[in-house]
Amino acid sequence: MRPAEIDQRLAEAGYSLHLTDKSRYLYHMAQRLLACGGWDALYTPYMTRLWLNAGVRKGKAYTLAELRQIAQPREAEETFLYEMRLWVSGAIFKRGVRFKCDRCALEQNHPTQALSDPLICDGCQSPLIVPLDVPFAFTPNPLFCIGMANGMLTLLRVLWRLTQEAADGVWVGGVLIEKEGGPQVEVDLLYLTGETLHMIEAKDALPESAAIQMQLLQYKALADEIGGVCTLAALPTLPPDLSAWCADWGIAVLAG
Repeated sequence: MRPAEIDQRLAEAGYSLHLTDKSRYLYHMAQRLLACGGWDALYTPYMTRLWLNAGVRKGKAYTLAELRQIAQPREAEETFLYEMRLWVSGAIFKRGVRFKCDRCALEQNHPTQALSDPLICDGCQSPLIVPLDVPFAFTPNPLFCIGMANGMLTLLRVLWRLTQEAADGVWVGGVLIEKEGGPQVEVDLLYLTGETLHMIEAKDALPESAAIQMQLLQYKALADEIGGVCTLAALPTLPPDLSAWCADWGIAVLAG
C-alpha cells in the first residue's frame, strides 16, 4: 500500500508522506477490481453513468433491469451483462432480494446468504416470508459507495490507464505530503515509473476555474520541488481556457 520507492523519492526532497482513509479506500477498491478482471469496465460510458448515479453511490439496491436503465448500455448490452457478472463475482455488487414488509412497508434488500423463512423485518421486527416471485436486486459494495462519493471514479480510471501504460510502476493515493514545519498538501495519486513521478489531481466534476487554478499552482510548486510531473485528470472535457492555462503553466492533462 505504501511503496518504499515513493517514500524515498519524497524523503530526498525533504518531504514525508501520510496515509489517510482515502488511501485505504483506493487501494482495496483497486485490488477488488484487479481480482475480478473488471477494472477496464470503468472506462465505458455506461459504467460511468452507473457510478455517477446518486442512488448507486448511496448504496441503493437495484434489479438488473433498473441497473440497465441507469447505465443505458444500448448496443453494448452483452458486454454490460458480462461486466456485471464479473463485478458480482468480485463482490463489487452483492446479490440479494428486495421486497417490502407487509406490516410497516419498509423495503429492504436481503443478502442471499441470509435468506430463510421467516426473516425478521429490521423496522417493525415482524416475521417476513420471502415472496416466491421476487427478483434479485444488486447492492454496491459499501467500500465502492464511500470511495465513489469521495471522487474516486476518475482516479480509478486514470490509475487503470497508468498501469496499462507502465505496468512496472508503483503508486499510492489519497495521501498527505508535508515538509517539516510546512502545511500538508493532499495528493490524489502518486505514480512512479522509472524516474518519472506523476503527481495527479483527479476531478469527477470541475469547480470554478479560479478554484482549480489555485489548487493546481500549489500542486505544481510541490511537483517542481520533488522533481515530479503535475497532472490534472478530469472526467469532463476541460474548457478551452483551462486547457490553455494548463499548457502555459506546464501542467499535463489526462482525460479521465
